[in-house]
Amino acid sequence: MKTNTKITVYSLVLISILLAGIYHATIINMVSDYIATHGVLMFISQVVISCLGIPAIYLSQSKNYDVYRLSPLFGLAGQPFWFMMAYVSSAWGVFIMSMFYTHAWYTGFKNHWLTKEDSRKRFLGNNQKAFQLERLSICRTQLPHLNTDQLTDLINDIEIIKELRSGVRVKSS
Repeated sequence: MKTNTKITVYSLVLISILLAGIYHATIINMVSDYIATHGVLMFISQVVISCLGIPAIYLSQSKNYDVYRLSPLFGLAGQPFWFMMAYVSSAWGVFIMSMFYTHAWYTGFKNHWLTKEDSRKRFLGNNQKAFQLERLSICRTQLPHLNTDQLTDLINDIEIIKELRSGVRVKSS
């Protein structure tokens, strides 16, 4: 490398470090100003709301049932902090909305964790094709070397074995 290039690279690194330091100091000043204005409790509640609320929303949009059913756990865990934040800041509209959100998250928790019936079946509906597609995607992750036709045949064979064991023969598709 030429000397001029080395100097340019070193100056860019030095400028980056300087800018990162200024940015870091700005963040620290913003956080300390927020804590001084609103208190530590409000700061902690804002951090917890962000750390629990974002995963709750993203998980609730998942097509994978096992991931989807985790969303009410994150949602419910964040609700006390929503209530605390709304009460301390006298945001009564947020407080009322938090009641509805708590009810919605609890309904999801009850449906996916507390009920005896198979909530996976309700999630996918009674559609046999949906169950087959879900099994296919599970098999795809566990048996990546098989193609789709081989996986479908494997699933059909498993269904036939189950039917033979139970003694009831169901019409195959």
